[in-house]
Amino acid sequence: MKNKILYIFFLLATFFSSNSQNTPTNTTAQEEIFVHINSSLLFSGEYLYYKLYCLNAQTHQKTKLSNIVYVDFVDSNGKTVFNHKIVLEDGLGNSDFFVPSTIASGSYKLVAYTQWMQNNPVDKFFETSLKIINPYIAEINNTQEIESIAFPKSASQQDKNLKLPEDLNIQIILDKKQLSIREKINIIIQNNMGPLGNGDYSMSVRKLDDIEGFPRKTATQAMSKKEGVNIIFMGNSNQKAETDGYLLKGEVIKRISKLPAQSVDVAVSIPGENFLFTVVTTNAAGEFSFEIDPNFQGEQAIIQILEDKKEDYEINLQDEKYLDYSKLDFPKFSIDKSFKDKIVERSIYNQIENGYYNLKPDTIEEKQSALSFVRYEKGITYELDDYTRFNTMKEVLTEIVKLAWTTTENNKRVVKVLEREMSAPTKFLPLLFVDGVFMEDHEEFLNINALQVKDIKIIRKGYYFGENEYQGVVVVNTKKGNFIPSEFSTSLIQKTLFLPQPSKRYFSQTYNKGAAEVNKRIPDYRLQLMWNPMINLTMRETHAILYSSDIPGIYEIVVEGYTNHGVPISLRETFEVIDSINKE
Repeated sequence: MKNKILYIFFLLATFFSSNSQNTPTNTTAQEEIFVHINSSLLFSGEYLYYKLYCLNAQTHQKTKLSNIVYVDFVDSNGKTVFNHKIVLEDGLGNSDFFVPSTIASGSYKLVAYTQWMQNNPVDKFFETSLKIINPYIAEINNTQEIESIAFPKSASQQDKNLKLPEDLNIQIILDKKQLSIREKINIIIQNNMGPLGNGDYSMSVRKLDDIEGFPRKTATQAMSKKEGVNIIFMGNSNQKAETDGYLLKGEVIKRISKLPAQSVDVAVSIPGENFLFTVVTTNAAGEFSFEIDPNFQGEQAIIQILEDKKEDYEINLQDEKYLDYSKLDFPKFSIDKSFKDKIVERSIYNQIENGYYNLKPDTIEEKQSALSFVRYEKGITYELDDYTRFNTMKEVLTEIVKLAWTTTENNKRVVKVLEREMSAPTKFLPLLFVDGVFMEDHEEFLNINALQVKDIKIIRKGYYFGENEYQGVVVVNTKKGNFIPSEFSTSLIQKTLFLPQPSKRYFSQTYNKGAAEVNKRIPDYRLQLMWNPMINLTMRETHAILYSSDIPGIYEIVVEGYTNHGVPISLRETFEVIDSINKE
């Protein structure tokens, strides 16, 4: 009883102290990452699932300082096999990676970090080791000494890192400890701590592996002293926090002298129906950065300099990769020949499961695209098929479009938009967009084939971007919707964006009465019975219903997460699936 009182006192102390520290005020160890993975041993043809917790490094509460986390999967040569960009919601994110048959067997690392964390020692990065077994590629990815691999220990012995506090008052309760194949089991996360236990958690239910994986890191371990991480940071250590989106960074230099170009306006547009457009000005070092809303779905960005003598400048985008993994320490790994039959069996299971993937798909959650700055602006839209078609944009603006026209200024053709009817024209030019691409060159805009234009929208409102004032907006959408500038240069470049991973809703197998007839003819060789990365504990009991597969064995339930007050929780329970249960 005394221990329980002390534990509750610790929770309350954490709560009150953390409330006074919730807002970061300096760059010293403000964030850390914990990643819950479904397994540290994976075969080709299987999925690595992971849940991200971005935390205040002092209070271990969720932090909203960073909105983006980067996840790298690294082989023993320090080469990045894949890297993901994950959008956080209230400090949380999740994704997955399908292990392809092109990855060799061996030791790998999963590393997670934010841009902001690169300002601090890398021991706040998360890194963990994984084993990959690929029966289709004989070679092992590294040449380390042979280490014996044994069959799994008993449920109480395997993965000794998964230890629970003695008086933990959140627990896993099962309605049964043994069940037959394709049978339902009810998993209850019971919170006996009241509001102190409320928080965010993730749950994995998976068959214990015949081949032992590397020890998995738990949320409770995040409270202990971290080991050094041998990652070398290669870039500028003065990184901005990606608070509302991901950063697109670069510099502008003078093309001949190669010196930084200060106070130069740089524009970025991401094409699409809902396009992005913004302008920033370079600092004294010639640097610029755009923070891009991750809900903009375009894959290409057009970056250009907005200066009269733009040919005197050069845009250099900053590489998004700054980390050197060549010094990472990879555990020894080899495969004993005695496991050949087990490896073949599991590989067959994976092939069959992947063959029926279309019947058991995960669902990508569609998010509404961010809207362009003119989406709700009042304007006049002209559907050109409703009018006599003309070959040139000049004819369209003259014969069809009201309040916009072409004229000549400084021996160049330009487009103008009238602010109000019967008012005198201003000296300012309008913003011109074609399929969301900003066009500063009015001559190129007027050279567009008008027969390929679907519609034109005219907005009379004035705007300021950077140091420039604009009168009105002309938005053109082509029939194909894929316009790009006719040519690029050092001052007008195109960039393929590194987009965030989409959110998913993961498949959950059922064998209830309505689904049984349809599903009973489909093989079920799932090793991963459930992956639920989004458990928000707000009640005394939270239920998770799942069905066993056709594979008997011991299955492990792992729950990881943090209470709202920053207390780490790591839970573990097992149950057994057998071919049949003799009922008396």
